Amino acid sequence: MKKYLRPLYNYFTNMAKSPYALLILAIYSFTEAIFFPIPNEVLLIPFCIYAPKKIYKAAFLVSLFSVLGGIAMYLIGYMFFDSIGVHLIQYFSLQDQLASFSALYDKYDAFIVFLGGITPIPYKLVTLFSGFVKCDIVMFIFMCALSRFARFYLIAFLLKKYGEQAKEFIEKKLEYILIFICIVIFALVFLIGWISQ
Repeated sequence: MKKYLRPLYNYFTNMAKSPYALLILAIYSFTEAIFFPIPNEVLLIPFCIYAPKKIYKAAFLVSLFSVLGGIAMYLIGYMFFDSIGVHLIQYFSLQDQLASFSALYDKYDAFIVFLGGITPIPYKLVTLFSGFVKCDIVMFIFMCALSRFARFYLIAFLLKKYGEQAKEFIEKKLEYILIFICIVIFALVFLIGWISQ
C-alpha cells in the first residue's frame, strides 16, 4: 500500500508547489463536484502546507468553485436527470445511496444539502438529487455555500495555525490517516442507510 500512497502524495505535493496551483485548485474543485471521485482536500491540504501565505485565497477559490460545480449538478438533476443524471449515478455506483437519500430528503429537506457539503457524504449525489426533487434553488445555494465555505475555511485555519506540525504528522502517518478517513466514510454511509430505514 505504501508504494502507491507515497508517490500519489508526492505528486499532489509537487502540484501544490506549481505556479498554476491556484488555477488547478479552482478547476479541480469545480470538476470534483461533478465527476472526480477524489475530494478537494487532496490538493488543498498540500497547497496550504507549502504555500501558507495563500491559504485563505486557496480556501476561497476551492469553496466558490465547489459551490459552482454543485449548482451545475443541481441543473443536471433538474433538467437532465433521466439522461445524464442516471448515467452519473450508475458510473459512481450510487444506486443504493440514492434510495437512502430519497428517504432522508423527505425528512430533512435542504439540511441534507448542508450535510452533503460539510461531511464525506457524496456531494455529487446530494446536489444532483437536489435538482431532481426541485429543492428551492436559493436555499440550495445558501446551504452549499454555508457548508463548503465552513469546511474548507476550517481546514485552512487549522493548517495556518498548525501547518508545520500538520506537515510532519501527515508525512509520518499518511497511511493511517487515509485508513481512518476510509473508516469514517464507510461509517457515515452505514449511518445514512440506518437512519433512512
